[in-house]
Amino acid sequence: MNGSWWRRDRLALVTGLLVILAVVAVALGAGRPATAWPDDWRIEQYREVTFRVPADWGYGYEPGPDWCGHRGQQPGQQRQPYVMLGGPVVRLSIGCRPIPDSLITDHVAVDSADPRSWPEPDPRPDGLYRIQAGFWEAIRTVESLRLRAVSRDVRLAQRIVDSAVRADDTAPCDPDHPVVADPGYRPKPAADLETADRITLCQYEPDGGSGWGGVRAAGALTGADATKLIAGIAAAPVWDGPSCPAGEERDGPDVTVLLTVHSAAGPRELIMRLGSCENIGPVVTGGFDDGRTVRTATAETCRAVLTLPLRLDFGGQSVYERCRN
Repeated sequence: MNGSWWRRDRLALVTGLLVILAVVAVALGAGRPATAWPDDWRIEQYREVTFRVPADWGYGYEPGPDWCGHRGQQPGQQRQPYVMLGGPVVRLSIGCRPIPDSLITDHVAVDSADPRSWPEPDPRPDGLYRIQAGFWEAIRTVESLRLRAVSRDVRLAQRIVDSAVRADDTAPCDPDHPVVADPGYRPKPAADLETADRITLCQYEPDGGSGWGGVRAAGALTGADATKLIAGIAAAPVWDGPSCPAGEERDGPDVTVLLTVHSAAGPRELIMRLGSCENIGPVVTGGFDDGRTVRTATAETCRAVLTLPLRLDFGGQSVYERCRN
């Protein structure tokens, strides 16, 4: 009898521990297969990492230590779930604490894992944390990036960061594409296309120093939008620059986007590189390069390319005025 009681107590204890561990595993995402997210989630890419988010999430910047300096400018983007791909180029030199509960909503932020690039110190290691207003924050480092997903739904936050992987052949953009190492790279010439089934858009950006940081954002155009863009590029005049006086050109283009055009003829590359002159009026240099010809980027064609999540974060006024959406 005593032995039977001991075995039953031990079995109950072991069973209880297994239940607890199962609950913890679900909360932390342990042991979930790589395909444990809904099929309708979309893929995002930043630098060499891809991850998944719900299809209806938008884009924005999370409130930082300068949030109170943007009153009347930022609240709209915090009312709906959003994705932040890299931090803002400019932060105000003010410290606003605490961040109001009203500015916190479901979102995911991805940026460099190098603490020197963060707007303020954050000593927390990878893990799951309870933060204000009933929200959870899941943190995970993947390759050179740090992802932070915030939600009141702890499983959702963990599932987003668990979806992050190094970009492979199925990723929208190649983080090691030759355009990264060679700013003068030109695509292989291909036959002209009159239609396009789909255009993959890969924006590349400088890393803030002398090199290139890789993929800034990935997007796509399909159907009539893709065909209209190709037709607009083909109809644009040839750009025969440079158009800036000697010594007036900026160092490198203000924006670089690789377009992969998919059609029955197979994939074809175009590169949109746009720059501006340092000290003179509305001059935009560069355009769409197909390997043979560079065609001028009109307001219609460059705005069609620079749709979210692609964006103009810095550069000359002339490029901004022509291409802003």
